[in-house]
Amino acid sequence: VRNEFPDATIFRCSDVYGQADQFISQVFSILASNGYRGIPLYLKGKYTVKQPVHMSDVVTGIMNSLHDPSAAGQTYEALGPERFTMNELVRYMYEQTNRNQEEWNFHITELMLDPAAFVKAYIAGLTPFGGTQVFNQYNLDTLERLSISDESEGYPNLEDLGVKPARVVDRMPWELKPRDVFGYFVKETPEDVPVITPPKPINFSDELHIKQLRQSKGLLNMLPAGVV
Repeated sequence: VRNEFPDATIFRCSDVYGQADQFISQVFSILASNGYRGIPLYLKGKYTVKQPVHMSDVVTGIMNSLHDPSAAGQTYEALGPERFTMNELVRYMYEQTNRNQEEWNFHITELMLDPAAFVKAYIAGLTPFGGTQVFNQYNLDTLERLSISDESEGYPNLEDLGVKPARVVDRMPWELKPRDVFGYFVKETPEDVPVITPPKPINFSDELHIKQLRQSKGLLNMLPAGVV
């Protein structure tokens, strides 16, 4: 793109979430479940680090760049303000919609030990009637995308365009409201309101420890808990 359009302003986004997005839709897709209300993630998502950004922050950055002459020819990274492991992020998303282990038997399984997940993704990618309306672009590329950590390459970010990215706990609960399995339930007492554990962001030291732990355990990371 840069070779053909040297003055283009390029936005390199992490996973973008919001109304009718792909990120939330893919995580909650019926194809993402293994049939036992388990969600298969690569290495259970414990070593994949995501930095999701809300769609309104990306749009604001794009609009601000249109009025900033210095943005011409620049590449910007559209990243959220916090980093989470995929395991922690998916746990929070399902818990926010009342799909926890106690009430809904939610659990995270190992993607590499679930061949059906690859078969479903492959077939969904071949179907001519899928796309965004049915399968939310769920295919083999999606499995790879959800398994790769978001990494900054040092380009300017949204804050350089005057945007303060919103935290996940400030925006995602609203985006997940339509997926609440008990959304119809009227809470009569404060005790009826579920207590949601916020996702725990990780810092540089945490991420370094995660990388070292992954290297030290190798393929043993794929085994179920308690086996090793």
